[in-house]
Amino acid sequence: MVQINKTLTIKLIFIISIVALTSAFFIEHILGHQPCNLCRLERIPYLSAIIIIILNYKFNHLEKYF
Repeated sequence: MVQINKTLTIKLIFIISIVALTSAFFIEHILGHQPCNLCRLERIPYLSAIIIIILNYKFNHLEKYF
């Protein structure tokens, strides 16, 4: 069975989320394309993933208390 590395997976999700949001904002603001409502709603999971991962790394030292 394949062993899944937790830290590698989290870092990969973080990088993919940043690239997706950066490209969406680049296309919207630099290239001038207007996003549809679904495109704007699809940004919410990427942003929440970035926030959760940052909070996870920031409060990782408190893991033993929880």
